[in-house]
This record gives sequence, structure tokens and C-alpha cells, in this order.
Amino acid sequence: MLASLAGAAAGLVLSLAGYAALMLVARAQLWGRVVALGIESDSIAAYDRQGRILVRGPILGCTQWANRLLVVAIRPEGRTRVASLVVAADSLDAETFRSLAVRARNAAHHHL
Repeated sequence: MLASLAGAAAGLVLSLAGYAALMLVARAQLWGRVVALGIESDSIAAYDRQGRILVRGPILGCTQWANRLLVVAIRPEGRTRVASLVVAADSLDAETFRSLAVRARNAAHHHL
């Protein structure tokens, strides 16, 4: 009986630790999310809740799915690896989404 109670207590402690770890990861993901975009003629910038720049650089190209989702490839300033920015169509007004898609497609043709 005592062994089963010890096993249940250990399981409860592990479950609570796992829950706490998941909450910390979720909070970090929430605070690292893009809440604003700065779209310029040849580059794009993504900002977090505090107005800090998460990524900024020239647009290299994109992949688009059925006017609903756009994945923009960006060369971040000061870095060599390409970053991807996923933009859902309903996160921007239709004209801005269309303009971003056109700029990204033109950038893709330019870099080929």
C-alpha cells in the first residue's frame, strides 16, 4: 500500500513539473510572437509586443498557399542563415497581404 502511494506521489510530482515546463515554453512562445510588421520597399521587419525587432532584412522570396498563407524568406541583418516568417492572410488586410506577396515573388525572381 505504501509503495503504491509513493508511486502515485512521484507521478503527481512529475506531472506538475511537466506542466510547469510546458507553461514556461508557452509563455516564451507568446512573448516571442510577431505582433507588427514593417514592410519597406526592399525589406521587412517583424516586431514583438515591446516593439523590439525580432527579424529584419531583405526579402529573398516566398511560398504561398491559396491566398491564405505566405512564408517569406528573409536574410536577417548580420546573419548568414535565412529566416522564415509565416504570415496568415487574415492577420493583415487583403491589400497589404497581396502587396507583400507580390514583393516577395518579385524578390524571388530577382534572386534566381
